Amino acid sequence: MDMGELFNPGCGGAGGAGCDCGDCEEWRRYCYWNHDHGTKQFLLFASHDKDHLCIPWEVSSQLRDMIPDSEPIKLETPDGRTYSVKFFKFGRITLTSGWRGFVDANHIEENNPMLFVYRGNSTFKVQIFNSSGRDKFLPCSQPPCNHRVLNGKVD
Repeated sequence: MDMGELFNPGCGGAGGAGCDCGDCEEWRRYCYWNHDHGTKQFLLFASHDKDHLCIPWEVSSQLRDMIPDSEPIKLETPDGRTYSVKFFKFGRITLTSGWRGFVDANHIEENNPMLFVYRGNSTFKVQIFNSSGRDKFLPCSQPPCNHRVLNGKVD
């Protein structure tokens, strides 16, 4: 969902897209963060840049106080692997060192959706989807296993 498209029905001004009144900003924050019973989560699409990931301003402004500058962000995948990724805060939060390793290890391609769920302590659980919207970590979306062949028989 594009945060600029959210419309605040209580706004006396333009509302939604382009409106930067305090009421609309608060409305966008509420809609973005609280629609899943308080779970802090956001959806991003992988860009062509495999070395960096820029987190949109609406999300960065919420994360800014939750993530200390002194430690890297930890990204957990559903298969239990954890990746340490450095970042910098300059307006938006941008993931830097370690992001390329995460992208390569998880075969992330441009426009793959990624759902980030904040778990506390600078840690995010990341669900990665392929271009058709299937979870990349479900067995049905993985290539078949390579079975050992022993004496002409498949194990």
